[in-house]
Amino acid sequence: MILFACTTFGAAHAEGVSAGVGAAEIKTSADMLPVEGYTSQHDPISTRVLLLDESGLRIGILVVDTPSISDSFIDSWKAILTRVAGVKPENALVIASHDTSAPHVSLGAVGGPAGGGPGAGPNAKAYAQAVDTSVESAATNALATLQPVQLGFGLGVSRINTNRDVLTPKGWALGYDDAGFTDPSLALVRIDALDGKPLAWLMNYAVRPAILENSLDDKTGKAISGDLVGASEHYLESHAGPGTAIFLMGAGVDQSPYLMANRFVQDQDGNTSRVDIHEAGFNLVDLLGERLGSEAVRVNQGIKTSAAPAKLRIVRQSVEVKSQTPRQPNNAAAAPGAQPAEPQKVPFVLIQMGDIAFVGLAPELNANIGVRIKTASPFAHTIVVTMVDGSAKYLPDTTNYDRKTPEALGSRYARGSAEQVATQIVSALKKLKQ
Repeated sequence: MILFACTTFGAAHAEGVSAGVGAAEIKTSADMLPVEGYTSQHDPISTRVLLLDESGLRIGILVVDTPSISDSFIDSWKAILTRVAGVKPENALVIASHDTSAPHVSLGAVGGPAGGGPGAGPNAKAYAQAVDTSVESAATNALATLQPVQLGFGLGVSRINTNRDVLTPKGWALGYDDAGFTDPSLALVRIDALDGKPLAWLMNYAVRPAILENSLDDKTGKAISGDLVGASEHYLESHAGPGTAIFLMGAGVDQSPYLMANRFVQDQDGNTSRVDIHEAGFNLVDLLGERLGSEAVRVNQGIKTSAAPAKLRIVRQSVEVKSQTPRQPNNAAAAPGAQPAEPQKVPFVLIQMGDIAFVGLAPELNANIGVRIKTASPFAHTIVVTMVDGSAKYLPDTTNYDRKTPEALGSRYARGSAEQVATQIVSALKKLKQ
């Protein structure tokens, strides 16, 4: 059965909440390629900025189409939001869309003075500069559109995700488990100008946007793509616009797209391999992007926006948890470069927009922890977003540790940490609600 809910808000404070949104393409050129194995570009990738402002408090949310973001770029992009849009660094959120069909952003070539890491290579610096330009352009556009707004919230269902942990004769591996837990809920925050025309949407869904992950084109290279992120955003914008859609990945570390171009296959002995359909995978992007986007359009049609309540707040806290040394799949050995386990701090950020609560944290949660937070939250509507202000890999629940799933083995956090973090987040939400 399809679930649906929508909410309107009551009268606002005299000043009310203002918002502005901007999007800018990350413009690549032939001389930037190859970068991180990408030799061509199939469709655009972008950066998107949402500004929220009330009574001198200005919050900036920047989303970049990239698998993950290093601390150095988080700091430099927050500095751009400060310079261009007047957002204090502590009130700025830098989020990776987790588009695994886009390059990482790196400071320089492998072994160069600026360091290597994911995305490094001879053209990495030029690509990084293109991303910087895109961030500045998106922030500039967001500031230019800053205006009083109305808010609304809708909730729907889209079953394009599946649990990616599957039991094999050799233990738990990555694959597709139709019987596994999923969170198919699609949350949509709609932000309208006072004339009722949509300005922006926040789309929150628990899935790794990885339809094309590790898929090669017919020439053994990779093609840059917005993947599910871009396809769903563009579908909503073209069918419900004007307005700018912003995809926010939810608690989806164990949630894969139902169909993938380079899919996992297990034989009867439990051996895992992958089968790539190459450029035909773009048909899957179109299909699943349309499925998710069309549900967003349907939900959008039922949302009634009204004056944004004058309750815009941001809170940052952290939880200290026990840690473990990450291990490779099948518990074979410690991951390369693994360090002795030390206590880890898990920072999180909460944003209140009236009756809507935004929960953001760097580690990737599995879906049932996300549902646990949303269910226990005292707010009428709560969205959980991962890959916020950092990339800390996996923070799975205790079941994953019992099963020795790839997420649990690869985590830097000890068993029980996810539940501890969820409890602290819910406690902080209750205090924020008071």
